[in-house]
Amino acid sequence: MGVNSAVISAIIYQESKFETWKESWAGAYGLFQFMPATAQSYGINRNSSPKAQIAAGVKKLNKNIEDFNPKNFDKESLDNFVDSINDINEMGGEMTTKSIEKKLVILKTRT
Repeated sequence: MGVNSAVISAIIYQESKFETWKESWAGAYGLFQFMPATAQSYGINRNSSPKAQIAAGVKKLNKNIEDFNPKNFDKESLDNFVDSINDINEMGGEMTTKSIEKKLVILKTRT
């Protein structure tokens, strides 16, 4: 399974603007803005090379794709999920990657 390089670039741009030294207020760091514990589990740290950060980020993306593959959810759950994102966006809210992941985990445990 592979992730398109344009998608990788878009994620890195969104997360860090391609700045390897970037650190968030919450402690996430690097190109993909890994939290320290997640970074450690993927074998990187604040001093890892851009190449190592990208390799870890792609590995994490592939894991997310596998974990949250729509084939693992029934149609009704996916429809409800999409409806809830639309409701939040219509109310002026914004779905973050983390909130989407949490919602998918909840849906996955129900199916």
